[in-house]
Amino acid sequence: KTQIFEACKAAVRQNGSIPIDYLCDLENDLVNVLLMHSHNQLESFIERFEKLLLHYKSGKEEVIACIQLFAARLLSYFSDNKEMRNHSTDRINHFLMDIRAESDAREIINQFSQLGHDLIDAIHIQSSSYHARLIHDVVRYIESHYACSELRLEDVAKAFHINSNHLSRVFKREKGVSFSDYLSEVRLLQAQGGGYRPRLPDAAGRIRRESAGHDGRAPAPAGRGAEDSESAA
Repeated sequence: KTQIFEACKAAVRQNGSIPIDYLCDLENDLVNVLLMHSHNQLESFIERFEKLLLHYKSGKEEVIACIQLFAARLLSYFSDNKEMRNHSTDRINHFLMDIRAESDAREIINQFSQLGHDLIDAIHIQSSSYHARLIHDVVRYIESHYACSELRLEDVAKAFHINSNHLSRVFKREKGVSFSDYLSEVRLLQAQGGGYRPRLPDAAGRIRRESAGHDGRAPAPAGRGAEDSESAA
């Protein structure tokens, strides 16, 4: 990876006048864009890059050299992501081959922008799938360990080798309630003999039961089950 970066930096020095420190700062900004997977931040990044090119009156070869440096950083970023590595590597390599045949620097930048948006979309899809699976497994873990009076968010995060603050945010987004509220509801339902059927809103505002009951119906709110049953009768 270091050799690739150094080769790209050498190409930038050879083909243009933009200070390499400026490009390294932009390179780090690009990684932050990926970490936040924000389309808006990507547009801001492209705008800063274009202003830099305009200021230094960069031509096609310098544009390509700069973008190759950015692409090398993208390849490095995705090399550690097993689920996205093959797709992202192929997409980036095809992009690098395509821009060589492009004569217009403006179009090269447009293609790089589109590459960034495509990769961010892929990250969104991959993250959503990963988070859904993660919370599914966390819920199962809660159902198996709820009886432990000292069960905490930190314990579950440690069991899944993730940051507790991150788990807290993802759990709230996926389930629509906090980890502690969900755990309390599971314990309450178990104490009432209702099984693991927490009647809680998910992120879309709908009611979802993580574990289906014997009859598939959600339990009645505490204290009203008898009244509703008598009224129905």
